[in-house]
Amino acid sequence: MRGRILSTTVEALLADPAGTSLTIASLCRSADCSPPTLYYYWPNQRDLLSDAAGVVWQQFRSAVAPQDDAAETRLRSRGHAYLDFALKHENAFRLLFLPPAGSTTRAAANATTPGAGLHDLIDDVTAITSRRAEPADARALAMILWAFVHGVACLWLGRDGLNAGDAHALLDAGMAPLLAELATA
Repeated sequence: MRGRILSTTVEALLADPAGTSLTIASLCRSADCSPPTLYYYWPNQRDLLSDAAGVVWQQFRSAVAPQDDAAETRLRSRGHAYLDFALKHENAFRLLFLPPAGSTTRAAANATTPGAGLHDLIDDVTAITSRRAEPADARALAMILWAFVHGVACLWLGRDGLNAGDAHALLDAGMAPLLAELATA
């Protein structure tokens, strides 16, 4: 029953990333359970939404997990996987990264922040910058890379003249000098 409620909530979040139609009553109807049954597993709606957002985070993390040993290649493939996730799973991307201010899903998304994903990115940047003659702030550089990739994804989501191919081409064009800069002093 717990799994059915959780999967129903994930589906509801993906259908409505702003959470405007999410109520305990609607979730119970969809999961074919009573409110006391739902509350047996989660003490409140916030915790249920947080767990559901956590499921989506895990899906995102799996989608962007690089399969290469070289840090430069991992960063490039992670950037393209991030963009692909936004292109293929728009509502999931909006839930995780663009929840509306004040929405019921914003707190849930914030409760399951992408900390581990950021740490992976920082580790890759550190692996590249450790070869530099001068020390570098790997966290700041990782945030710049993330901001760039996220910006390309948001441009596509906003339909600002980008199609999927253009978005990937823009990502490649921007990543090349950023990655080159990481490796140089």
